[in-house]
Amino acid sequence: MRSLLFRGVTSLFMILSASVYSDVVAQGASVAECRDRYFLISTDLNFTGNDFWFEIVDNGVHKLETNYAAECGYTLSTVNAKGFMTLRVSYFACHVESKNDTEFTLHYQIIKLDERGKKTTHPSQITCALDRDWKPREVVCEENYMEVSVRWNIFRLSESPTRKDWDMVPSGDTRLSEWQILIKRSGAKPILLSFEEARNQGYIVTTTAHRIVFRSPYNKTLAEIQMVDGIEVEMINATVIFRQNWVLVTIETVPACAINPGTFNDSHLGWTVPKVMRPLTQSRSTFEEKAIQMGVDGHVVDRAIMKTANYKLGISGPYVTVSVPIWAFGGVNESCVINNQYHSRYTIRFYLQHLWADDMFEETEHRSFRVVRSSYIRRVPFTVDQTVIEERIFTVRLGNIPYDVDLTAVNLNGEPFTVPEAIQSGYPITNVPHSNGTHACVIRVPIDDPIVLKMHLGEGIVQFFLEITYTLDIMPQRDPYYHPASVVALHKDYFPPVLNAVCTEKGIIFKIDRKKLGSMWEVSIGDYALTPELAAKHGYILLNNSQSMTLEVPLFTTGYAYEDINLRQFFGTFEIVSRDIRTQKIAETIVKRCLFKTNELIVCAPDGVVTVVISTTTTLPRVDPWQTTLLDKLCKPKESDETRALFTFHANTCGTRIMVNGNYLTYENEVVFNREMIPAHQAAITRDPEFRLTVNCIYLINDTARLYTDKKEEPQVSGVGSITATRRYFDHGQMNVSNIHSGIVRGSKSEDLNETLNEMEEYNSTFPYVPVIGVTIAVLGTLLAALIKRKC
Repeated sequence: MRSLLFRGVTSLFMILSASVYSDVVAQGASVAECRDRYFLISTDLNFTGNDFWFEIVDNGVHKLETNYAAECGYTLSTVNAKGFMTLRVSYFACHVESKNDTEFTLHYQIIKLDERGKKTTHPSQITCALDRDWKPREVVCEENYMEVSVRWNIFRLSESPTRKDWDMVPSGDTRLSEWQILIKRSGAKPILLSFEEARNQGYIVTTTAHRIVFRSPYNKTLAEIQMVDGIEVEMINATVIFRQNWVLVTIETVPACAINPGTFNDSHLGWTVPKVMRPLTQSRSTFEEKAIQMGVDGHVVDRAIMKTANYKLGISGPYVTVSVPIWAFGGVNESCVINNQYHSRYTIRFYLQHLWADDMFEETEHRSFRVVRSSYIRRVPFTVDQTVIEERIFTVRLGNIPYDVDLTAVNLNGEPFTVPEAIQSGYPITNVPHSNGTHACVIRVPIDDPIVLKMHLGEGIVQFFLEITYTLDIMPQRDPYYHPASVVALHKDYFPPVLNAVCTEKGIIFKIDRKKLGSMWEVSIGDYALTPELAAKHGYILLNNSQSMTLEVPLFTTGYAYEDINLRQFFGTFEIVSRDIRTQKIAETIVKRCLFKTNELIVCAPDGVVTVVISTTTTLPRVDPWQTTLLDKLCKPKESDETRALFTFHANTCGTRIMVNGNYLTYENEVVFNREMIPAHQAAITRDPEFRLTVNCIYLINDTARLYTDKKEEPQVSGVGSITATRRYFDHGQMNVSNIHSGIVRGSKSEDLNETLNEMEEYNSTFPYVPVIGVTIAVLGTLLAALIKRKC
């Protein structure tokens, strides 16, 4: 749409200024028009691609290459609307059929190559009728050649056989029975060439029904540069001559064209030529000005359009000057990427038509084409932050996008999106056209979207940050460049959520305000974010709704720390934190310390201290807890009552056995009851029951915990504890009853210990120096009591 806007203005200009040129023929890959004195063929590069060429067809096929085109009157130009190439063909060009110099026909074809090299031929033809009579002499200054045509029945007779021109002809030259061309140069001997010899040197001389035509590319050997009122003019002093009944007939066919470049002064493009082209007229006194008109792209522009477009045609002293403002319609904007920035230059093809009379010809019409370009101008887009923080949406406007540029993709904080993908993902992008042909794009991104980066600056201030990289493509060639932008928004009174906690008999309950949590904060346990998966894995109870989040942490689950353990009570401590999601910086920490009643338990502390509370109520008759010891009988309970005993010992003392198994180091001891033996009939007997508990603390060996069997070494991390109760019956063999409560998994299966070890290996570094509890309830129940009673 934006490209069409610019092209539409250009088309309006063409309609207004060229309404008389109605002969337009569409032929597949091209559109052909009849113009004043030439054919115009426009080729759509979107159809042909860049791999194509023109061929001219008459009795043969002639490929239009650069030199051949200039010699034969063909001009290829890309100075046209984007995606088009034009071919201008003189009515007097090679291979053009002419009927009485009033009707002209051109046969041509476009050869297109596809990606596999296959040729496709698009043949076309166009016939144009002359809509105004030829002037006695007409000179054309094209982009790549000069051409002059003269009515051949206007000639000068030599005044006598001794005339200077006669002397230039070699004596007795029999060729003068044919038409020939004489070229004179300053300070050099004239050259007489046949039409065929001239053609071999790149000059074309032809005769038609009523005219003689001479054409030459620029910068040929026989051309001369003259200064006319300080302006460079290229000319060839060429005269067609022949002998008729001993009379020398000469017809002057001198082309002359101003070759000075155009000018650009940051606001206007211009071109200046001599008013009196002296190589074409010898006397100023006989020079009669008839008309000077300016145009664009081969069209004469009327005064109304000149005024609308601010075109200027000025005559000052010996000069004629034409100028247009930069970016005026009728020209072409050429765009490219230089150093990742959009650059464009404005190009216009001036057309100047000058009609005069003098004593040499009745009238001379001089027509000039001159391409003038501005320098490359950088056009940088700009961004405007239109965000209103209360709306909680980033609104960013990218402006000053040229008409031939499309926004094709955006990168938001490192996440790439095409424009359709961005819109589908909830980031709407809208286009805003402007009357000057540029346009803007507006993108909206919710501030609370996860893609937006957030940082808590303290004191309730949060910074929201969005970095955008725009991908802009110059169309239709899809030449990309990139424009970065970043926007920042601050929100006040944005404090981290308040974490409340209460103690219960079975654990600790935390409550978090869900509204204040938002997308800025996350709740973590250790280094791990609290998720439903984490809660399920560790036996936490997580309840979540739109208002609040409740976390119940049962006693003896992962993350607890234990202190001041005695037979009556102990303290359990659990910690959770809220973090800045982006920086992972801790915003608030809550450490809840609760008092719990003591039953059976085992604590394997990171410093190697083992604390065990055991119960002796599982045997009948009951065992005196104070009579129990560890393997080293000097290690007695630190505290006891009627049914329980508390041992505290270092893992490397009290007869502890050390075993290494793979990645684990096991410290093992036993709580035993020393029965009183009474000799009877040569055998020791006792009424005391057998009581033996195996106590294990298992530690992980890894890079952070270097554990050795050397008893001088101490563990550096917490361990997993277990208690195994063993009751030996001499008449029924051995029976083991094992209940493992490691503090990670609570249950009665021996496989639970393996699961506990796996989780310890995964999460041990998450909770450094936090002891993991194991609890054993070795209950033999009624069955064991009955068995003991029978034995005794």
